[in-house]
Amino acid sequence: MNVGEQEIQSASIEKIDPKSPLWKYVTVVGKIQGGGSLIWICSECQKEFKASYTRVKAHLLGIKNNGIRVCTDPPKSDGKDGKGLSKEKLAKYKKEQDEADAKANESNASFQMNQFKQPTRMGAYSSKTQFPSHDDHDTGSPSSSNFKRSNLGPLEKSFNNDARGTADEAIGRCIYANGLPFNLVRSPYWVEMIREVNKAPIGYVGLGYEKISTILLTGEKLRLEGALNPIRHSWRLSGVSIISDGWEDQRNRPLINVICSKP
Repeated sequence: MNVGEQEIQSASIEKIDPKSPLWKYVTVVGKIQGGGSLIWICSECQKEFKASYTRVKAHLLGIKNNGIRVCTDPPKSDGKDGKGLSKEKLAKYKKEQDEADAKANESNASFQMNQFKQPTRMGAYSSKTQFPSHDDHDTGSPSSSNFKRSNLGPLEKSFNNDARGTADEAIGRCIYANGLPFNLVRSPYWVEMIREVNKAPIGYVGLGYEKISTILLTGEKLRLEGALNPIRHSWRLSGVSIISDGWEDQRNRPLINVICSKP
């Protein structure tokens, strides 16, 4: 890739950022002055690009439509591009990025929790203190969590109600903090999610932003299209009615719903 007439500064990655593990699979050769993009050469396809880490990921993970071509094997002797990367290599790069995303999510969650402020006696909030843990005591009196723990009966202990309560509080806090509707917990997909998380291996830390916004989103779209295909094919025999409904929003912008209905 030709970088044109732009002035190139020397640049290098002295230390691999834990959040950006795929930098080690490219060689940084320079930086475009006045921007954040680096000039790098992929160790797999040996091609040169000018892009940020977002496109390094898209290149090595085979994510299309991200402003950069996906990676292939080194060019052949006749100059033609090699084949796409093997499943083993893609899986290796994906695993490293997923692990980095998971660690970043844990770090971000801890940071956000530390930003919560503890109410003072006057109902104000202090930025210098954090919420007390379950093991803290205030003014010599046991906290409600400690009090409940010390008075658990055999039946409650057998069902581990204290741990269940802590999990419920964490789920509720996530819903409140992100402004999610309460009826979310009535969704069958919520029930399915909780069931599958319970089946996950110990240590499962959830999804990373990159995975849920690219690979999983594409997979879910394909799954829904596959589920709709039998219905679409039946239209040839049963026919279909196209129904539309429209109105304007508060800014007088037209909104149109288009619905297909079959007998």
